[in-house]
Amino acid sequence: LIPPHASVGSAVGFLSAPLAFEALRSITMKLTRDCFDAQAVNAIYRSLWHQSVSVVAAGAARWKPGRPAKERRRAYGRYVGQGREVVIDLPNRDLGNEDVSMLRAAFDEAYQRLFFRGVPEDVEIRTWALEIVADSDPLAWPRERLKESRKKARTS
Repeated sequence: LIPPHASVGSAVGFLSAPLAFEALRSITMKLTRDCFDAQAVNAIYRSLWHQSVSVVAAGAARWKPGRPAKERRRAYGRYVGQGREVVIDLPNRDLGNEDVSMLRAAFDEAYQRLFFRGVPEDVEIRTWALEIVADSDPLAWPRERLKESRKKARTS
């Protein structure tokens, strides 16, 4: 997995990077009360979770079993007909149909941050993304194990 002739810094960076996997699903959905389907979005994220967690868990179990993975949900939206998509961070929970206004506000805020203005047009989400990340520093795990074993030795 480490390319031949990689520098030491590259190898250490590779080894200390978090174990992660991101899955995406492209399903277009307008952010309007008529079109937004929270049940469909929740089903998408459940499917992505099952797809992603097994990959990360398989790798993380070899390094540090028992640590829960972290979840990051995002959506990629745009104004209808526009080419550029904007990333929206989503809460790590099931969404309800009432969350459509929260999603629209998050989109407007992200768009304003990038382009310094908003547009009073319909917004559509094109891609739903889920990233599962295991513990962030595999190189620290041996130190943690050593601390735990010393702590156990002191208490026994």
